[in-house]
Amino acid sequence: MLYTSGISKLTELKADDKVGVMFCLVISLIQTESCNLILSESNLTDTQLNDMLYVLELMLCYWAWLKMDTYWALNDAEAFHDVQQAIEMLLREIIELIPRTTGNGWEIAKIHEQLHIAFNIILFGAHRNVHTGPTEHNHIEHTKKPSKQVQRKKKFLIGN
Repeated sequence: MLYTSGISKLTELKADDKVGVMFCLVISLIQTESCNLILSESNLTDTQLNDMLYVLELMLCYWAWLKMDTYWALNDAEAFHDVQQAIEMLLREIIELIPRTTGNGWEIAKIHEQLHIAFNIILFGAHRNVHTGPTEHNHIEHTKKPSKQVQRKKKFLIGN
């Protein structure tokens, strides 16, 4: 697989495709040859590479968990608390262990949204039943992109 623009430029991919990219990275990182190549071509340490592998594996497990049909019993407060703690730990690990540089900061709003997942499961049931990805994508295509063209013309109308 070649990512000539880098893996951080893959914003137009669907979530399933992004998970596929993560899975390919995990497969690559568990291969000695790939690790040696990455270490020789980058300024990452062996520990950083292992940390990245660990976090990518956590993210793949979280993705699979989100796809489950059922979760904990509605009245099981301890299970709810454990889920909240696990999600918080995952987010901390992502922020602390995945290297980033200036200008490539984390989308704080998207990270914060993950803190609401467990409560949303209580309110709405299985996460897969309330997936808004297709709706949001249509919103981008049919509202946000066309509005940019209209807003550009708006400043010319104000002057008249």
